[in-house]
Amino acid sequence: MGRRLLLAWYLLCMVPLIAVAAPGRDPFNYFFNDTFGNFNATLLASGWGDLDSAGIPTYTWGINFAEATDRQNIFPSLAVICADCTGRAVPYAASQAGAAVRSATRNRPFMILLAATTLAVMAIQIPTVLIRFLAKYWVHDENAAARWLIAYFAGSMISYPFWFRITIRFEKKPAYVIAMLVNAMCSLGFLLCTPDDRVALAALMGLSGFSAIGIWVTQMAASADVIEWDEERTGRRQEGAYGGLMSMAIKIAVAISMGLVGPLMSWIGYVPGAKELPASAGNDLRMLFAIAPALLYVLSALVFMRYPITRDSHPQ
Repeated sequence: MGRRLLLAWYLLCMVPLIAVAAPGRDPFNYFFNDTFGNFNATLLASGWGDLDSAGIPTYTWGINFAEATDRQNIFPSLAVICADCTGRAVPYAASQAGAAVRSATRNRPFMILLAATTLAVMAIQIPTVLIRFLAKYWVHDENAAARWLIAYFAGSMISYPFWFRITIRFEKKPAYVIAMLVNAMCSLGFLLCTPDDRVALAALMGLSGFSAIGIWVTQMAASADVIEWDEERTGRRQEGAYGGLMSMAIKIAVAISMGLVGPLMSWIGYVPGAKELPASAGNDLRMLFAIAPALLYVLSALVFMRYPITRDSHPQ
């Protein structure tokens, strides 16, 4: 039954698609040639010797080192910890990774985007860590954190169409800068509120969530630009390398933010496990919650204002 369904899918979907996308190619032989390969992701490596002896390339889950060693047709996925069996691939992989990193560091639009994103993630992460402390020690209502998060996520969910339109109409740079500045104003808005201003606080969190999506919509749109900018100059598509570097930068930003919050909390007078804090410490916590992210948002906007790719320059 499964084979019949697969054949029906191929005949009804893939054959017409190949006929349109690859005219002149035989659609029935489009995916088949004289080279045969095997993918093996099982826990047991039985049969690898026969496959290797038959000269069949076998791409495997690289956890069975003994069965892969000295077999030229067995290609484990974990080349780094399986250096004996894929040693021939390690220098090539390392050279490719090094070339990709060097290419990325020479990509000025990407480095600007990387720096701006890193600062934005730090700005988002600091209040994420502090929100429960602010609810407990400034508002004196631990449930307030849950209400704020609901407002934040509600604002986020309804904002996608808005930011898509803004990004298309005004381009990525203005949209990103607007999102940063609105986030900064929302953060500073906490300085104008008191613990009794529940509606105003929830509104600020909702607007902050609304504007936060603008960061990610424009950031992801700009990511495509910087990859194409690199391809134009190097002739290679390196999405994987750029995605990996961006992911690593985001993780580092989160780690730095969380590492900074502890000393800053001690500096304002926080005592771990305390049921109450002095009023001055609670107010200092509010200032930390508001001012630190606002400064980072503004810095991120200033960095991204140097982003050089525009609608006019992109075709060039």
